[in-house]
Amino acid sequence: MQTDIPLKRLTMLRAADLLPLLGVPHATLLAVETLELPASNARLDNILHVRSPSGLEYLHLIEWQGYPDQGVLWRVLGYLAWIGRHNPTKTVVGTLVYLTPPCDMGDTLTQAVDGEVFHSCRIPCVRLWQQDATAALATNRPGMAVLSPLMRGATRELVEQAARLVMEQTALPQQSDLLSVLGVFAEPMMTYERFVRFVGKE
Repeated sequence: MQTDIPLKRLTMLRAADLLPLLGVPHATLLAVETLELPASNARLDNILHVRSPSGLEYLHLIEWQGYPDQGVLWRVLGYLAWIGRHNPTKTVVGTLVYLTPPCDMGDTLTQAVDGEVFHSCRIPCVRLWQQDATAALATNRPGMAVLSPLMRGATRELVEQAARLVMEQTALPQQSDLLSVLGVFAEPMMTYERFVRFVGKE
C-alpha cells in the first residue's frame, strides 16, 4: 500500500481534524505546508503552523512512517534540527506517526558507549493500530474518519460509515480527494473497485 502521497494530501486538506491525534486538541491550525530540504531532495511530510490555547504560535512536524526504516528517528531529529535552524525564534515540535507494527522503530534514540548513556532523545509517537476506529468516527471529523481503516477494530461496515461521513461533511473537490485516500486505506477490508461502487451508490 503506497501511503506517502495520500497521507500528505489528507494532512493538507484536513490537518485541523488531526490535532487531537497529535495531542493538541485545543490548538488552532493556522497553516500547513511541505518543505523540500536543499541539496538532499528530501521533502518533509507536513509542517503545521499552530497556535496554542495560550496564544503561542509554533511549528509542528508530522512524519508519517509507512515502512520499516531503522534510521527514522535520526531522520526526524534531522528534520527538526533543520526547521529549528531556519526558524530560530519559534518553538518546533514533532510527532512520528507509525502506520503498522512492522514500521515501529520506537520513540527513543539512545546513544551509549560501553554501557554509559551519553544522551537520549524521545520523539512523541502515535501508533495508528493502537487507536480505536470507532472512536475516530465518533469525533465526527472527516480527517480522522479517513484514517480509521488503519486503526484497531476497523471493518468494512466502519469504512462505509467513514465514507458517508466524508460525503456528508465535505464539499467537492475536497470530498473526491478524501474519498480516494479512504479507498486506498480501506483496501485490506474492501477492494478499491468495491469501494468505488459503494460510493457511487451513495
